[in-house]
Amino acid sequence: MTENNTRHGLVRGNQLDRVETLLERYPEASEAEQHEIGQFLKRATPLEVGLLSGNALAWTKVEQYKSDHPHLFATSRRELAVWLGLAAFVAVAVFLLWDVGMV
Repeated sequence: MTENNTRHGLVRGNQLDRVETLLERYPEASEAEQHEIGQFLKRATPLEVGLLSGNALAWTKVEQYKSDHPHLFATSRRELAVWLGLAAFVAVAVFLLWDVGMV
């Protein structure tokens, strides 16, 4: 691993560097570049987000991007339904276990 790429050893190659470069130009970045920023931010691992937040200028642009594109970061109805279904399943399982005296 090269010295200038050490912090990216556990993330997706040079993609974090590219997004940081694109964020420096945001909001003047092209529509395709803005789409690339959005896709990265939606799929970023906690490590990648942490590394990105270490760059104050880039993180300011991330916050601006998120406020300009809130629809990309909202919970979808499908995700909400999955979480509610999981919570209902757990509640029913606990109730049934309690009813038979196992809890």
